[in-house]
Amino acid sequence: MPAAVPEPRCRVMSPAVSVIMAVHNGEAHIREAADSILSQTLSSLELIVVDDASTDATAEVLARYDDPRIIRLRNERRLGPGGARNCALRMARAPLIAIQDADDISLPHRLETQAEVFAKNPALGAAGAYAAVIGRAGRDGGTMSYPPTRDLEIKWALLFWNPFIHTAVMVRRSVLEETGGYAERGELAWLAEDYELLSRINRKHRTANVGEVLVKYRINPFGASTRLGELQRLSEEVSGRNVSWLLGDSGLDGETLQAVRRFWFDGKSLSPAEARRALTGNKRLHQAFFSRYVKGGPVRVSRARFYLGCARRALGQARRNSKLQPSCRADMVFSTIRLALKAMV
Repeated sequence: MPAAVPEPRCRVMSPAVSVIMAVHNGEAHIREAADSILSQTLSSLELIVVDDASTDATAEVLARYDDPRIIRLRNERRLGPGGARNCALRMARAPLIAIQDADDISLPHRLETQAEVFAKNPALGAAGAYAAVIGRAGRDGGTMSYPPTRDLEIKWALLFWNPFIHTAVMVRRSVLEETGGYAERGELAWLAEDYELLSRINRKHRTANVGEVLVKYRINPFGASTRLGELQRLSEEVSGRNVSWLLGDSGLDGETLQAVRRFWFDGKSLSPAEARRALTGNKRLHQAFFSRYVKGGPVRVSRARFYLGCARRALGQARRNSKLQPSCRADMVFSTIRLALKAMV
């Protein structure tokens, strides 16, 4: 595998944060993305940009910078988002690593805010944030404020979907050194690589999402997020791995996993067969989750918040599925009651 080649230049002494950015044919937005990092209120940083074999004017745009905090690397052969980011990670020197996509924007206080969160929480391994959406023609597209903010809720969510906005994530370098970087081989080097990496991190470390907008996320009609079919398939693959890891066996069969994911993630009505499978799968997952993360773990308030949140979701499913058989709806309601009772223990 060809190594990314850095341009020789003086580097900033002991940066507080290393920002890594992978770009392929990003001439349209790379300057705005890089400028948003170089103008941060936290100035002790380095920005490592990996040009992943771009064929447009990306290299020319980056060459115009004369800031010692920016390090430019170039891959002669395209490695994909996972491999390109790993090139930057190998160059990074700061104790904190921030992710920035090459078509997004970090708000001026983003790095300072997240660095303060890590300083106040020594056990924290990774932290994301909310994002404002940049729609077509640069219009305001609303706010992505759906990610859960607390560790238990994030650990549960990761079983079914990715509760992090990748371009808003910051990670301790020591955590990445322990867990390894992004997948570099196979399809997961190109799509869902963030979900896979953050799943591994979260198994051993506490994570969080800052409950405020710290980045602007661009909806790119030509970006990876538009490859929804492939992304969904790979996300389901990572979800299945996470469930199997938690259960410590072969996991759930495909139909049960789909039903459980639909119960917690899609929020859509279930067929009678799906509802039964979801209830069966939920029972196994909650038992394993309680044993691994909750029993003797976080303080009572954290447990209560987690289980009450699950209970509200289960109750919402019971209400939404009004056409199910009475016995099945009753089981869904009873599952709500059991979760609520756990919140009081």
